[in-house]
Amino acid sequence: MTDATPTAASASPRRRPRFSTIVWGLLLLVFAVYKTVQSVAPGALDPALWLLGAVLALGVILVVAGIAAATRHAESSPDGD
Repeated sequence: MTDATPTAASASPRRRPRFSTIVWGLLLLVFAVYKTVQSVAPGALDPALWLLGAVLALGVILVVAGIAAATRHAESSPDGD
């Protein structure tokens, strides 16, 4: 008889999101918000300030993602390394 349940080795590996896709998505989101605010209140925005805010937001996101990945790695490691 054959066993109908799939083994762990035959299961497809879990796919992770690509970093470049996330970065491009965030950049497009920032640009869309900038253009929306510019159309609502023309002339009230400083592009340098928006760029600084975007860089700071991406930096915070990268730090949080790194902490989350390290925490997940520590939880999944059986010996705590």
